Amino acid sequence: MNINNGKIESIFSENGNFDKKNKVNRLNKKVDQSILEQIEQGITIENLETICKSIPVFKYKTQITIHGIFNDLSNNYINRYKSIFQNKNRSIGVKYNAIDSDKKSKIRKLVHTAGYSAEYNSTENYIYKSVRIKNQQDIINKGKEFQELYNRLDNSLFFGTKQIYVINVPWYGKFLIYRINLHAIYEKNIPAFIFTLTGKTVERIQLEIEKKEIQNQKENEKWKKDLQEKFEQSKIKKLEQIENLKKTLQVLTEYPKTGNFTLFYLKTSYSGNIEKKYIYIYDYKGKRYIEREYELCLNRDKGKVFPRKLKNKISIDNFVKALNKTQFFIESNSVIFG
Repeated sequence: MNINNGKIESIFSENGNFDKKNKVNRLNKKVDQSILEQIEQGITIENLETICKSIPVFKYKTQITIHGIFNDLSNNYINRYKSIFQNKNRSIGVKYNAIDSDKKSKIRKLVHTAGYSAEYNSTENYIYKSVRIKNQQDIINKGKEFQELYNRLDNSLFFGTKQIYVINVPWYGKFLIYRINLHAIYEKNIPAFIFTLTGKTVERIQLEIEKKEIQNQKENEKWKKDLQEKFEQSKIKKLEQIENLKKTLQVLTEYPKTGNFTLFYLKTSYSGNIEKKYIYIYDYKGKRYIEREYELCLNRDKGKVFPRKLKNKISIDNFVKALNKTQFFIESNSVIFG
């Protein structure tokens, strides 16, 4: 569910502490090229404040604007997204997704362990909790819990906003959302930020993640082993079925230039099951066709051919090559047309 696809119906709590817009460049002075080069590589909020000590920096709702006369940009993209812009007055705008990328990625992973969801895109990086609601009483009951979480999170721990609102998401219904829009954060504040959200230390969560990863690895190794054993058993079973089929059905040994044929071969699926796969060879309006069943019968009656949709997917050369590797059984000397 993408909560950005919904329509916000009511906002109960929202905060934000941003600078007022400054259309005039507050520093009519050329900025050292080394500063721009560091920003173009992606930067932390700590480094940004260090290199811009004598430069006016304004924090807005969607980006940071750094004043001064900058050279032309050589790179606009950070983390696949266009994140750095040059304004007409030669100052530059830096979207928040170009700041603290590694820290925010780490935080998204940590908060998942405490029932939060986390998303990021070209303009946003946010953490949220959601609950489906049916009526006003649901909003009151769950709203108390969300309001406590909201009040508990100190605004000074991060750059960004926090919100509680009701949203109507198409096909899903109404939800109450507690959302933190995380723009940037000092490294020193991450432990307190995580503890406030989750009630756990970073160290404890990391241990839980490591434990879970080890458990997942063991389960994955067991799954692979079980699947390999199933495939080995399927190979034996497939050979047995082929030998039994040879007793009652004819094996196609060469490409038939005339006549209609319904053929099948045995194939082991990804799950290790043995399945019949059908091939149809026939003439239609003066042309010879070789077609796979799944290309002909998708969402239609199984076993019927619908010539009006044909594109002749299999060439004769490829079919002849397949004959040397696969045993095709003749199920019928005809084709049922739909």
